Amino acid sequence: MWNQILKYPWAVGIAALIHILLLAFFVVNVDWHREVGETTEAVEAEMVGDPRRIAEIQKQMDNPPPPTPEQLREEQRLEDERQKEIEEEQRLEEQRQKQIEAERLQEEQRLQEEQEQQRQAEQKQLEEQQRLVDLKQQEETRIAEEKAKAEQAEFAEKERQQAAEKERERQAEIKRKEAAEKEKQRQVELKRKEEEKQKKIAEEKRRKEEERKLREVEMQAEAERLAGAMEAEEASISAAKRNSLIKQWENSIKLRVRSKWVEPPGGASGECKVEVVQARTGTVLDVQVVPSSTCDSAMQESVSRAVKRADPLPRPKDPSIFDGRINFTFSPEQ
Repeated sequence: MWNQILKYPWAVGIAALIHILLLAFFVVNVDWHREVGETTEAVEAEMVGDPRRIAEIQKQMDNPPPPTPEQLREEQRLEDERQKEIEEEQRLEEQRQKQIEAERLQEEQRLQEEQEQQRQAEQKQLEEQQRLVDLKQQEETRIAEEKAKAEQAEFAEKERQQAAEKERERQAEIKRKEAAEKEKQRQVELKRKEEEKQKKIAEEKRRKEEERKLREVEMQAEAERLAGAMEAEEASISAAKRNSLIKQWENSIKLRVRSKWVEPPGGASGECKVEVVQARTGTVLDVQVVPSSTCDSAMQESVSRAVKRADPLPRPKDPSIFDGRINFTFSPEQ
């Protein structure tokens, strides 16, 4: 409060003057009412004694006299003072509003200046950060380039060392091969001489052995001539029996395949040449159906599946006639 009084002393003075004027107005008004009251009491006293006087007084009261010029001037003066007071209050209020607006504008300008300063500071900080980032990137690039150069130099040195090591190894290998070749030639020469020696011994031994064998051959030839006649007669009988067993075995295989065969859609006719590779256990290892004019692709596929379903194939009664690769002709009519 004291701050406001010190800030606007002239306003306090005006307010004090207005209060003094109001107090004076109240005092005058009270005196006027007091005079009117006294007059009324006197009139009332007179009215008790004289009815005519009472009627006259009542008439005066009903039609009071007009205010005097002095009263009118006083009322006008008070009204002017009240109007001035109101105008002064309005002026003070307008001045206060202008002061508030000026302070608001000043504060707004101060805030704008602070914001601008802050923006410039932030911009400067961002620029500094970007500068530091750029410097860091440049330093990282420089370090990376130096590292790459160092790695490249190290790699080149390793390549040079490896090439030198390979050259040393190659030279050592050449020397080793040369020494090995010399040793080999020496061993070959020793072997040749030993072989010549052994050849002479063997030649002598062979000559003696040939003479002995020649005598035995002559004796054996006579014995074989006699035995050959007997074997020829027995072989004729054995071959016929073998062919019969083979035929029986092939027929058993064809019958088994025929039992597993399923006629393809659209029917089938003709013959197919079949080649089967099997193990001694009868396990089918491979099957080939030879294409021909009498064996179309559907027929080939159905016969191949039939052979695989027939696995394992029948084994021969005599194991000596087994053949791992057997050929036969398949026909649906058989």
